[in-house]
Amino acid sequence: MLLYDIDKVAAGDWHAVGLSKNSTVIGTGNDKKGQIDVTEWMDIKQILAGYIHSLGMKFNGKVVATGDNKYGTCDVENWCNIVQVLAGSYHSSWID
Repeated sequence: MLLYDIDKVAAGDWHAVGLSKNSTVIGTGNDKKGQIDVTEWMDIKQILAGYIHSLGMKFNGKVVATGDNKYGTCDVENWCNIVQVLAGSYHSSWID
């Protein structure tokens, strides 16, 4: 059994993501839309989970996302210098 030093958890409808103390992310649950495809995320400061998407904010303010993008919930490639990220069922937003 693998043990992870999880510091924070965010839950969507069918999945959850956990932020470890070493700033990496792990996901569990339904991955039908890629919502827990977070194994390569590093230097993450904040995690969030929506209906079927996940968001991570890096220490440098860059935002990453994975999962269902049907409603544009993962369109975050230009989000930089962000202070806080918010995730809802079918939306994502930020505070700068």
